[in-house]
Amino acid sequence: MHRTLAKLCHKSIRYSCVYHNRLFSLCQRLSTISTLTNTIDRNPFESPGLSYSTPVELHHLSRVLQECADSRDFQTGLSVHTLLLKLDFDQFISLWNKLLSMYCKCDQFFIARRVFDKMSKRDVVSFNTMISNCVRCNYCLEAVSFYHKMIEEDAKPNHITLAGLIGACDGLGAERLRGVFHAQAIRYALSSNEYVGCSLVDGYAKQMRLEDAIRAFGEITELDLVSWNIMIDACVRNYNKEHALRIFTQMQQKNVEYDGFSLTSITKTCLEPRDVYLGKLLHCCAIKNGLTCETPISNALITMYSRCEGGMESAVKIFGGTLAPNIISWIAMVTGFMQNKQNEQAIGLYQNMLRLGVRDNDFSFASILSVYSNLANLEHGRQIHARIVKSCFGLDLSVNNALIDMYSKCGNLEEAHLVFRTMGKHDKISCTTMITAFGHHGQGKTGSFYSR
Repeated sequence: MHRTLAKLCHKSIRYSCVYHNRLFSLCQRLSTISTLTNTIDRNPFESPGLSYSTPVELHHLSRVLQECADSRDFQTGLSVHTLLLKLDFDQFISLWNKLLSMYCKCDQFFIARRVFDKMSKRDVVSFNTMISNCVRCNYCLEAVSFYHKMIEEDAKPNHITLAGLIGACDGLGAERLRGVFHAQAIRYALSSNEYVGCSLVDGYAKQMRLEDAIRAFGEITELDLVSWNIMIDACVRNYNKEHALRIFTQMQQKNVEYDGFSLTSITKTCLEPRDVYLGKLLHCCAIKNGLTCETPISNALITMYSRCEGGMESAVKIFGGTLAPNIISWIAMVTGFMQNKQNEQAIGLYQNMLRLGVRDNDFSFASILSVYSNLANLEHGRQIHARIVKSCFGLDLSVNNALIDMYSKCGNLEEAHLVFRTMGKHDKISCTTMITAFGHHGQGKTGSFYSR
């Protein structure tokens, strides 16, 4: 091995020792030292421009670049690039694509762009790599620009191209473009692809265009569990319980077995006390399939039962059976106790949460402040306010609204006004809470100031 590497260093290729050391290091990491050095011995370099085209060699170079990409090793990847520049590999687009991917994964977009611009030939993988990275980095206009260039160069887009571009529409704030790319998907016979179809369904759901989402879903030829779940979630996000249940029923008729995500999404539609029967049926489904221990479905069931009269007992049992309760689980329980006027239990659970080291977030602060508002407990409300300031949640709109409500119900309008005045922005809840507070304390004229 040492003799082989020594020969390599004395080749007339005139590479510096740095290149050989880098090459040795990379090969060592990939456990391919002997293979690569033996290949080089069989094909000695006679000049810097000599073609390096043996398939085994290309395979190893490709693996080296892939290793750099996976480990985000920019410096080593840069050295490999320097080495490859000494070789005549312009005709090997796959290596250029690996190089592009490596720079993109190392968050070196502008270097990747320079490499892309210098490529003598580009294929769909080249464009997809750049488009995907643009979307990931929120360079959405650049992503569209790459697509135009792709069409100009007669590189036919595939499902990865259009799925990425459909996702870019959110970053552009130009939702009408989603319809344009939908039309492009139909043009290239890609709207039936699951990857493209699911991107369209999710995108239309974000725009509250459920009918378009349903149409895109109908164009998908091969539906799997992920596709059904995305469509169910789209219905839930658009507050269409009936269609969500219809999709859930169709999924079972097609013999697609639901999972925890399916049940979690459907359970979220049980918003009213009259939905308790449906909620119990879904709970039975979760028990039957051994899904009640999954945190997301447990959280959804807790929320559902807590909204039903006398349902807190079931919520407590589900919470106790959750293997790994998260902050959402705790908030659901605290909120449930608060909504059912069991404020002391809510406080005890919140304090237990803190003792277990669960970190607060904006929702937990808003929930516990609502509890102290119900109790008109100014002292403990101020303690939570101090925690909020220390936790850097003082700029959160929902937290500030909860603080205003707490101080108002405790009769401390001065501090409520101080919170209102220091808020970065206000919404209707902020203003309405202040108007109502001053009105309740006989200061309606002063409260009218907040309506401006």
